[in-house]
Amino acid sequence: DDWQNKLDSLKPFVKAKESQCVLAESFLTQLNQRQRLSDLEAKELGETLDIFHQDWDQLELLPEQFEAPLANRFHQTLSHLHERIDFLKKNSRFTAGLEKIIHKAETQLQKPHLDTGLIETLTNDWEKQKQPEDPQLKEEYQKQFSRLIDQLRLLETKQKQNQEDALKKIHTWLCRIETSLEQDQLNDSDALQKEIRK
Repeated sequence: DDWQNKLDSLKPFVKAKESQCVLAESFLTQLNQRQRLSDLEAKELGETLDIFHQDWDQLELLPEQFEAPLANRFHQTLSHLHERIDFLKKNSRFTAGLEKIIHKAETQLQKPHLDTGLIETLTNDWEKQKQPEDPQLKEEYQKQFSRLIDQLRLLETKQKQNQEDALKKIHTWLCRIETSLEQDQLNDSDALQKEIRK
């Protein structure tokens, strides 16, 4: 009876510690669904974990056979939380550089004329960047970058074709100007000269 009474009296304290464990575990589940964290988010989460720890320390110390498994469970989860936050923070730092390159590529797609050597420059910059440790995140960024490079290559091909077509027209007009000048038809040559300048 004494033992049963003692167990009954410990139940609320055991329940409180179990609740703290469940809270930390659900927090870890949420973080496992994230792919990155900003420095500010990581700092706020670190402060939250400190509060978790303080709350745990304020709970009643249980007899060893109850305390040990719950304490191990809680502290192990807390350790996983800290590791996950560091991992997500690293991902965020690495993706910042990749996002700048992606933004640059997207901006270039909006321009009417591509700079010479742009694709090579973007590719070299991309290869120099540290990649996220998360394989799924790394693959997502790589797919996005590859898609943009394909669009830029297509645009570059069209641009080259347009330049070649324009040069052919200019060559034809120059030949016509030459003919006009030989025949003293200055009005025709002025009109063609305007077209060439355009």
